[in-house]
Amino acid sequence: MEKDITKRIKTYADACTVLGVEQIKEEALKKLGFTDEEIVGRKLKEIATALNEGWTPNWGDKSEYKYYPYFRINTGGATCGLAYVLSLDVFSASYSHFGSRLAFKTPELAEYAASQFLSLYQTYLVG
Repeated sequence: MEKDITKRIKTYADACTVLGVEQIKEEALKKLGFTDEEIVGRKLKEIATALNEGWTPNWGDKSEYKYYPYFRINTGGATCGLAYVLSLDVFSASYSHFGSRLAFKTPELAEYAASQFLSLYQTYLVG
């Protein structure tokens, strides 16, 4: 089996396979009133969980770095939309830009998630 998790997870379905969980039933959730953003948020959570391979952020440990992708939203011209910019760590500062469940253990994983799942992040962040 491939050891590099980024080689094994290219889609949401791949993340579910790695975690051993069923994919969410989007149509059933929509009938219950869930928005696309809520559904995609759940997908991103499962993707992050799978990419982190069991690592979870210890928010009580200020010396542990946690990383998340950072995006720039372009609002006009040919470059409108969401663009991945960089990976930030959340060492001791407190930000509310991103849900803590979407933190990654390395900047490389944050960068990979941002580029591989850009369309999901776009739906989640800007609709």
